[in-house]
Amino acid sequence: MIVKKSADQDKFIGMWVTKDGVIRHQLLPGGRYDEARSKKASAYQGRYWLEGDHIEYVDDTGFTADGKFRDGVLYHAGMILYRNNQAPMLVVMGVETPIGFSSSLEKEPVPGNRAA
Repeated sequence: MIVKKSADQDKFIGMWVTKDGVIRHQLLPGGRYDEARSKKASAYQGRYWLEGDHIEYVDDTGFTADGKFRDGVLYHAGMILYRNNQAPMLVVMGVETPIGFSSSLEKEPVPGNRAA
């Protein structure tokens, strides 16, 4: 299937993360995505395209899903994902920290998140 690039495609490019940082969608230029889950990088990869604020996904195995962007937030498969630089903040040990960073020193921060 050939999908034409939407004029709005570029405005959603970047990292989208759940509040807890477990799910991370990297929407790449050219209509590809890479989804990481917990410690598993590239858990799912595939194509995406937009129709207005609606996003359609087809992973490389053929599985399909969709989502909706509303007020700068991505609603997808029962999850709420925030643009990386707009993720809600936590206060961890007196320091404001983007959600997606671990509050434990034993874990790695989410790739691409801004430093605390």
